[in-house]
Amino acid sequence: ADRSRAAGGILSVGRLIEKKGYDDLISACAILRDRGLNFRCRIVGEGPLEDDLKALISNLRLQGLVELAGPLPMQEITRLLAEETQVFALACKTERDGGKDNLPTVLMEAMAASLPCVSTRLAGVPEMVLEGVTGLLCEEKQPDAFAELLAKLLQDAGLCEKMGEAGLKHAKRHFAK
Repeated sequence: ADRSRAAGGILSVGRLIEKKGYDDLISACAILRDRGLNFRCRIVGEGPLEDDLKALISNLRLQGLVELAGPLPMQEITRLLAEETQVFALACKTERDGGKDNLPTVLMEAMAASLPCVSTRLAGVPEMVLEGVTGLLCEEKQPDAFAELLAKLLQDAGLCEKMGEAGLKHAKRHFAK
């Protein structure tokens, strides 16, 4: 895959619902911007929180840096993963009613595309994202910590590549259909 346009690319894919933690991801992006990091974050999906998230992007003045891309066909998501993404991010969290994303398969798809993942220590995520091996994890609802992990990867292409390769192996080994 040609990753010449991947530098600084953060991608997240999922329904725009509370348990995906997109508000935390967007808040983390504001921290990255304030630290002077060069990045672009795309959030692919649709859902009931779209207006809230648009308002948050606007309030944090992240237009041009964080994009709600709406739903995209799998083919286009695969292309984005392969060509325009350096880090895959999913800030999963527990909903107010206790609901959570037990096994977000999109993390596997990202690893199968040789991408490092940044996510949270929640439910089945640590079984998929091996901390320090295929990605980095922090506690849920901690945008500061999440931003720290994103920054670490965005500033270290070698680490991204190493974790991406480990992720691909992990995905093949555990989730081969």
